[in-house]
Amino acid sequence: MKQLSETWFAEGYIDFELKKYTLLAYLQEVDKYFNENKLYPQLADIIFHYNNLVAFRDACWYSWTALADSLEKLARYRFEWLLPGHGWPVSLPAAEMNARLRALVARMRKGNVV
Repeated sequence: MKQLSETWFAEGYIDFELKKYTLLAYLQEVDKYFNENKLYPQLADIIFHYNNLVAFRDACWYSWTALADSLEKLARYRFEWLLPGHGWPVSLPAAEMNARLRALVARMRKGNVV
């Protein structure tokens, strides 16, 4: 596995156990290159996945616009932790979390999300 796609979590079966093994296999490959002291192309990929909050249109069962509106309202509040029902917790400084949330809302409104 050379790289995770931007939508790796939503591709194929939505099986949390399978997704954990997919991520583990990917990270083991990254670790192999890291241990060989090579510059590895996966670094940019890891940074991308870490730095971006992503919304999946297919997971929105009600209204994409209402979801964007709701996230925009959430951005009015100061918080440092994101504890999703699915996926992994994220902790960032409040200002950075707010900036990323606002960037996500902007991408959702432009249609630049999965």
